Amino acid sequence: MDADYFAMECMRRIGVVPFGMIHYFTFAVYLAPNRGDFSSDDEWQNYLRREATHPYTGKRIHALANTLEKRNADFAGTQPDLQLGIRQVNYVAGEIRKIAGILDDPEIQKVLAHQGRTSQLASLAPRRLGEIGPDRPDRRESEKSRPAFHGAYEGRFTTIGQAGSVPIQISLKRSGEQVSGNYDYGIGGGRVTGTVVDNTLFLDWKEGRSFGRATFRAEGDGSAFKGTWGYGESRDNSGSWDGLRR
Repeated sequence: MDADYFAMECMRRIGVVPFGMIHYFTFAVYLAPNRGDFSSDDEWQNYLRREATHPYTGKRIHALANTLEKRNADFAGTQPDLQLGIRQVNYVAGEIRKIAGILDDPEIQKVLAHQGRTSQLASLAPRRLGEIGPDRPDRRESEKSRPAFHGAYEGRFTTIGQAGSVPIQISLKRSGEQVSGNYDYGIGGGRVTGTVVDNTLFLDWKEGRSFGRATFRAEGDGSAFKGTWGYGESRDNSGSWDGLRR
């Protein structure tokens, strides 16, 4: 489809200044097939040639963004304030270009596919601000009454071989020496169960078809932990994991 025609149709259906276009393409990143859903480039190209009628690709979305910028005055022509309308159209074009960048990155696409495979319907249920799952401990408990490994924690984890760390939230509910809960790092999440022995939590995690173990060691008054995580039977072959209770 011609990019100019595509842009005009989006403007006609969504509105003069298409802020809704940003939301639409953001949702489509998760809903539409992309390179991350296919095991090889050949399978992806075969899908584009034989099945896809309106493929959702970075190239097409870049073309849409370019058209919006090139014809910004036309798209903003019915706005009471033309200059404001032009700035709004340019803003939308920039946001859409960011989405195109996601579609251009096969690694990000693989992450999106992973998130779709591992997400659970329960994770879509309404929740309070800051809540990450059904095992959230009672917020009315005082800090002193909460033992180690009980509460909502914010932290970071690393992966061996990859630079930097990733923010992660984990909510733990402890009963005696038994612990259960869930974690969320934005593009994925899973469930955990474990046992506390001498101020150390030995944890099992499960995320879709992936699973592994972790070891958390409480620090100070028990409001923080540091540890490691791994895949399969290992507790430390993948990286570090720390958390601080909120």
